[in-house]
Amino acid sequence: MHLNIKPYLIVLGSVIFLFILLACCRYFGLEKQLDEWSRKNQGIMKGMVITLFLVFAAAAVPVFLKIFLTLQIRIGNGDLPLVKLLREHAMGMIYTAWIIFALGLVIALPMMIRNGFISNT
Repeated sequence: MHLNIKPYLIVLGSVIFLFILLACCRYFGLEKQLDEWSRKNQGIMKGMVITLFLVFAAAAVPVFLKIFLTLQIRIGNGDLPLVKLLREHAMGMIYTAWIIFALGLVIALPMMIRNGFISNT
């Protein structure tokens, strides 16, 4: 298995940086106007946070799978059938996890919109 996780690590670091930047801009940049700004832009903030969280979760899957497989090989379980199967089909497992995430979002998003989660109220 040769799964390059460098791009995913860059995405994880970028998302963490964006979360920190978002928090700093919100609390330090809008110090006096925070309540008014939060009421007006609550839906936008929720959408941004959910999107960043989903990108973080999607990028974490290959990183955690690579760490898991590397540790399994390191402790001597590399010849076990399940570890071999995961190693041979790593990208398939990653795509499967991403599809499950997308299906969960497709199922949950209409209900979130209907119940007003994305609205400014």
